[in-house]
Amino acid sequence: LAYDIQAVPMFGLNMIRLHQKVNPERWYYHADRIGVVVFQDMVQKYGGATADTVPLFVQDFIAMVRGRGNHPCIVQFETFNEGDCWGVFKDKPYDVAGIVALAKQLDPTRLVDTDSGGGANNMHIGDVNDIHTYPYPGND
Repeated sequence: LAYDIQAVPMFGLNMIRLHQKVNPERWYYHADRIGVVVFQDMVQKYGGATADTVPLFVQDFIAMVRGRGNHPCIVQFETFNEGDCWGVFKDKPYDVAGIVALAKQLDPTRLVDTDSGGGANNMHIGDVNDIHTYPYPGND
């Protein structure tokens, strides 16, 4: 685990986006110790996400923020990724805006990216609006 993080500055980088998973506590300890910044994604439900899966998402999100929130390496939480499951978050208090508000309530010290590279960023409710661009060879 430590070597994965040690390699980041060896390549001249200083940030890891931990994409849709939560690593063991020891991993974050090494990121803290080495000084590597982490953008922490929430784990997504690929396919089959329904209103019935929203409470499970919320429970896991709360556990993630509380469980890893003491690590200074984490500077941003990504609540959703692209179009993976945010479309089923329609009912208050856990609509998309409610999830962003929950993130800010649980940890007001960190940035929140509503939907990394996805359409929910068009709501302009998070701190960050990142765009995913996938260039294809031969396309001008």
